[in-house]
Amino acid sequence: MNKYNRLASFYTRHILVYDYLQNHYIRTQIIGQNLKQMDLNRLIDDYIDKVTGHIKKVSRSRPIKSKEEFFNILKVWRMYNQNSLDASIGSEGFGQSPHIWLSLSGKEYYLNSDTKGYGVNEFYQNRDNDWKLISNAKGVKNKITNSLDGTEIKGFYFYKSI
Repeated sequence: MNKYNRLASFYTRHILVYDYLQNHYIRTQIIGQNLKQMDLNRLIDDYIDKVTGHIKKVSRSRPIKSKEEFFNILKVWRMYNQNSLDASIGSEGFGQSPHIWLSLSGKEYYLNSDTKGYGVNEFYQNRDNDWKLISNAKGVKNKITNSLDGTEIKGFYFYKSI
């Protein structure tokens, strides 16, 4: 993608976010709380690469500390990439590597960079459900789902660190 396409993509995403906010009176609902425009701008600045639309890498040494923040990041990323369900949260060049680290109640979790928009959408829609530990493709019980029936969410590669 050349620099002009990236710039056009950047402005298109900002226009989409702005239009979304304008249509919702400069406020939107995220996880049962009002998110003000300045909070949205902070999330975008802190977590979204404005050129690629990917989520910026969150290191293990500086993990996200709450489910609320995690879901807010996913929500903002969904807004940025609403027309591309096949988009991944990170660069395809990183493949199956941890991209976002979380530390919750002494447990570590990570979301891989190859996680897709359709997976993010389903996980986000199930945000009020409990997290369940299931077996990954290799039979190791470290994959996280929040589907009611405990099945894997296709395109969502979220794991508990073991």
